[in-house]
Amino acid sequence: MVKLSLAAGLAGLAGVAGFQRAAPPRPTTVLQYKKTAKEMRAKYPEGGKVPYVLTKDAPPHGVAGDVLKVNRGFANNYLAPQGLGEPASAEQIAAFEVKLAERAAAEAAAFDAAAAQAQQLIAKGDVSISRAAGEDGEVEAVSAQDVQQVLGLDSSVKVTLPKMDGFGDYTVTVTLHKQVKVELPLKLVEA
Repeated sequence: MVKLSLAAGLAGLAGVAGFQRAAPPRPTTVLQYKKTAKEMRAKYPEGGKVPYVLTKDAPPHGVAGDVLKVNRGFANNYLAPQGLGEPASAEQIAAFEVKLAERAAAEAAAFDAAAAQAQQLIAKGDVSISRAAGEDGEVEAVSAQDVQQVLGLDSSVKVTLPKMDGFGDYTVTVTLHKQVKVELPLKLVEA
C-alpha cells in the first residue's frame, strides 16, 4: 500500500496546466490592536469638534454671539434643531475673539477697582457699631445694610455677618468682587 501525502500530490499537480501553487500570505500593515480612546484623542485633539455660534441665549452653554467648539453630534442633534446656533464663519470667530478680549479687559478693570477698594477698607482699621441694649440684656440686631452704611459701601457689595449674640468683637466678610474678599474686625459696642 502506498501512502501519498497531500504535499506530494500537490507538487505533482504543479506541472499540470492551469493549476498554480498558492502564493505565500502577504504581510499585513493593519495594526494588530485597536487604538485606545486616549491615544486617538492625543493624535486628533480636535476630532469631531466644530465651531458653532449661538444665535440665542442657551443658559448653561453661553449667550447669543458666543462661539463654542462643540461635538458634531451635539451641534446637529441639539443646537441646530432647537434654533440655538449655526456653524461659525471666520468673521464670527474673529468678532468673538475681540469680544473675549473686551470681556477680559473689563474683568481686569473690575478686579483692580475692587482690590483698590479693599486696600481702603483695610486702611480704615477697626469698625465699630453702637447698639442700645434692651431691658432684658438683648442687643438690637445688626444688619448688612448697617455695616455697608458705616463702611461707606454701596448696596451691590455683599456683606456676610457672623452670629452676633452680644457686645464684643466680630469678623465681618465683605465681598467686593468674586475674587476679592476682605475680612474686617467689627466691634459691637453699647450706645
